Amino acid sequence: LKLFSIIKLRSWSHTRFVAGYPTYQNIVIGGKNTEGKSCINEMSYILLEALGDIRLSEPNFYIRCHENMPRKFVDLMVKVIKLGFGMPALVNDEVIIDSLMDRGVSKEDAFNYSTMGCLEVQVPGKWGFRANGKTKVNMLKIMELALNGGVDPVSKEKTMKGMKDLTEFKSFEEIMESYNTAVMHYMELQVSADNINDLAMEELVPDAFSAGLVEDCLGRGKTIKEGGAVYDMISGALVGGPNVGNSLYAVKKAVFDEKLLTLEELKDALEHNFEGVQRERIRLLLQNKIEKYGNDVPEADEMLREIYRVYIENIFSYKNTRYGRGPVGGGFMPSTVTISSNVPDGGRVGATPDGRKAFQPTAEGVSPMHGTEKNGPTSVINSVAKLNTRQMTGGQLLNMRFNPAAVRSKEDEAKFFSLIETFFRKKGWHVQFNMISTEVLKDAQKRPEEYKDLVVRVAGYSALFSALDRITQDDIISRMEYEM
Repeated sequence: LKLFSIIKLRSWSHTRFVAGYPTYQNIVIGGKNTEGKSCINEMSYILLEALGDIRLSEPNFYIRCHENMPRKFVDLMVKVIKLGFGMPALVNDEVIIDSLMDRGVSKEDAFNYSTMGCLEVQVPGKWGFRANGKTKVNMLKIMELALNGGVDPVSKEKTMKGMKDLTEFKSFEEIMESYNTAVMHYMELQVSADNINDLAMEELVPDAFSAGLVEDCLGRGKTIKEGGAVYDMISGALVGGPNVGNSLYAVKKAVFDEKLLTLEELKDALEHNFEGVQRERIRLLLQNKIEKYGNDVPEADEMLREIYRVYIENIFSYKNTRYGRGPVGGGFMPSTVTISSNVPDGGRVGATPDGRKAFQPTAEGVSPMHGTEKNGPTSVINSVAKLNTRQMTGGQLLNMRFNPAAVRSKEDEAKFFSLIETFFRKKGWHVQFNMISTEVLKDAQKRPEEYKDLVVRVAGYSALFSALDRITQDDIISRMEYEM
């Protein structure tokens, strides 16, 4: 109750990226120890029951899931999820512990990890202040620039030299090369921006109290920003990845493989936001004829894996301002924890080859783009499980929404947990659920005074639905409503 009473005031430009007043305080239960035994105890049940009783958007509540969870605890977990306020969210010990050790975290500390922020991970009391950096990497905008000769079609400003226009590409391989070049360019800018920010914070915001609570700041005589923490690795969230995968796959299939349209026709349609009968036909072709990520189609899913590859393979070579000053790591990690930035980031990108119209939101995290899932929730988890998840040490976000009627009986509950269990066996990182029907959400939008306590899952956090702006509400309403 005390945590829920805290409100952080932010500018509107900042608020759009973190809609719903989150303060990112986390309670984490569950998990296993180094012997593989469950750490679930009496307090785990008490906290989970209290969560179901209070049903507030703060604090953020996570369960560390693994193969040895007691059935009684699983049943309670599913019952609380069914209440429909987006918590508890679930993370997977099987992949996260290994991912942390890959980055140099000791085995003992990796088994003691906790979530922080949305769903980033850290070692409590030993981590360098935050797991997520200050930058959001708008991958869809990067793709748009890479397909337009380095020119922003919105502002008309040239942001990169030596880039080809869409109509000048001779092969799909050239398009991928242009996209990867643009990613590398903006990766460097991301690192520069984050390091400038951190230098300013080191100079102006010493955080002496926080430093006193983090090892080994007192032992080293350094604040966190000076390198006092045991571990210091941060990530920059990759926004709009599923749209990039769908878009580039659509160009490959529609233009180069099946020759359903030319690059000139595609460019014309994008420049005019698919307006007009013929351009709308092109949009429907791109949207409906070409397979999309999230439907367990190997080639479409592999495209998304490929568009993340160049970032994943290169980002850890860049260093933050604490590198060489004491902490383990001192670098940057990949992440798909978008918060609510998929809405304002989409608002900066024109029409794209996946059939998305100009300035519409992107997909959030690695969730499939709204309306593209055709084969149900099992296909979604199969597609997500194919991604480079273990390398996404900054966190991998998956949102799913079910109609409450889909998990009504004991048999339904068992099926629902089987879906979760299968996803985590396939090394999924994280999943969270909204258990609210489209009908209820639309009614809450029309009559907010009747739904003042309606809590929904936005991204890696929950928020009061009435506290969200209209565009973010629409984005949540447009998410696929699954049945079992």
